[in-house]
Amino acid sequence: MRWLIVAFLIALVAAACAAPAPTATPTPKPTQTPLAVNGSSPGAPTSVTPTTADESDTLRKLAFTYWEAFNAYDVERVLSYLEAAYRAEREGQIRTDIGRIKTFGVKLGMSEATPPQASGDSQWEMYMNMKEPLGTRRIRMAFRQEDGAWKITYSQEVK
Repeated sequence: MRWLIVAFLIALVAAACAAPAPTATPTPKPTQTPLAVNGSSPGAPTSVTPTTADESDTLRKLAFTYWEAFNAYDVERVLSYLEAAYRAEREGQIRTDIGRIKTFGVKLGMSEATPPQASGDSQWEMYMNMKEPLGTRRIRMAFRQEDGAWKITYSQEVK
């Protein structure tokens, strides 16, 4: 019975991740302390433009750190990785999802499906696999650099 409840909760999280893609929004200035770039301390100015390999490594670290915070049920830390407009759009659902999985001690198994790749001007994306009791789901994550810091602009299931 507990397995069915856990599976149901995972399905709810995955369904929430399947919401339609957000519409384009103006780029707001981040309000949270950003993830460090090139090994600098968070919030420190970065004067060096990272190479493609550096960008890829930074975004991979950001993606896994985001999901680690999700598995730690740390709502505020999860929200701090999101771009402001996306955070405002998804905050309520994220709080609900984390509350549900925390109740049953569920942990999401995340792995990289594709490496981060540039997808436009200052925008990158990658795909991750989310392993849960009912199977594996594919998650698309998108990133944008704002004032030298990378933020998540999209993180939802794709078919």
